[in-house]
Amino acid sequence: MPVSLAAQDNEDARVVRGKEPDVEDVVMTPVDDLNLDRDQIPEVLQTAAKNPYDSMSEASCKELNYAIEDLTAVLGADFDLSNEETDPFSEGSIAKRVVGSFVPFRGILREVTGAAPEERRLEAAILAGMSRRAYLKGLGEAKGCPYPARPAFVQIKIDGDDVQELSRDQD
Repeated sequence: MPVSLAAQDNEDARVVRGKEPDVEDVVMTPVDDLNLDRDQIPEVLQTAAKNPYDSMSEASCKELNYAIEDLTAVLGADFDLSNEETDPFSEGSIAKRVVGSFVPFRGILREVTGAAPEERRLEAAILAGMSRRAYLKGLGEAKGCPYPARPAFVQIKIDGDDVQELSRDQD
């Protein structure tokens, strides 16, 4: 029986989408620009990038749930869950931009060192992972699986064991 990475509390799973920059991210900006500290694209996203629509039509609801949990562990909350928008003008985002602005010819440097192509590969893998999760939730809905192996039909917020239904019209 497959066991999800999320269910194992895998320490290698790190959220790669929508993460607010912290002090470490700001300090590492020049190192990232030089492509000296390259993070690997999580395996679950590499697999999704190869074939986001690989059929799991014979999978059980539990197997679909595990696959969705694995993707959520690295992608963060899906659109059917309440998630606070990241502020593009947060202190971390501004600090990261300021530190990056001190690197001369940053764009060219990122291309030459491979940092920019690596970032594009990560962004493509994130998009494939999001597509894969949506596809799996669609399969789960077609099978009649319970949430989270299908989309939530209303926006919900989960706080521990407490599930709160929210209106989709909230700003």
